[in-house]
Amino acid sequence: MVRWARVLLLAGACVLACPLAAAAVEYRLRVASLYEEAFYALLGADGTRREGPVQGPPRLIEALDRGEVPVAVLLGDREVVAARPGVASAFGAVRVRAESVQEREDKIGWSELRWQGKPGEQSVWVIAPSTPWFTEVRDVALKGAGQLIRVIPHRMALSRSPAPALGIPLAFVEAREGDPALWRKYLAPVLDLSEGVGVVVAVNRSSGYADYVFIVVRHAPVPTTYSVVLAWKQRRTEIEAGGREDDQERR
Repeated sequence: MVRWARVLLLAGACVLACPLAAAAVEYRLRVASLYEEAFYALLGADGTRREGPVQGPPRLIEALDRGEVPVAVLLGDREVVAARPGVASAFGAVRVRAESVQEREDKIGWSELRWQGKPGEQSVWVIAPSTPWFTEVRDVALKGAGQLIRVIPHRMALSRSPAPALGIPLAFVEAREGDPALWRKYLAPVLDLSEGVGVVVAVNRSSGYADYVFIVVRHAPVPTTYSVVLAWKQRRTEIEAGGREDDQERR
């Protein structure tokens, strides 16, 4: 009897000593890409580039929620996908499998993904446009754990303090795919994830090609929906080239 009691006590001690596996939590990421002018109008801004919390009701978010944003001002070619393994590793993230959340056809607004993850880990999501117009990310609006904030993607080299959105050369990111030092050494010290979500704009210096966007999500302890709205504009080279190719064909 004494022997069995010792066995049971030892087994109980082993169970207490082993950490319990964290339960998976559901997360959602909603992304919308708008023409710059529409972004300003829905944000209630006059084009002045002011950063910080958005005051008053978040009309931008509400309009997208209700599907009231005209299709004509949405850039539907900016697909959001989970990062491939090498990119996830470089961003200090885990690889996740997400499913698309389809809204009704008359409620076009967000591109939405959902997935299961573990609190404390982070995932990274990529937008890599292939179209040669409206190629520059001008402004970003983010909503994670707190209120909607507006941020400008500052160049990482000029950032004096952590910010929720950064600009970095695309070539720099591509050269470090699969290298965890990209996150640990360069991005983690300056990308502010206090709201649970941040954006890295990888600026494409190749003429006629769009910026890439990397959205970093830090998994919260509870189910959370993260929202990101991107404002895109034409680069000077696009304007000088005479606008979009399909516009020229219609003339």
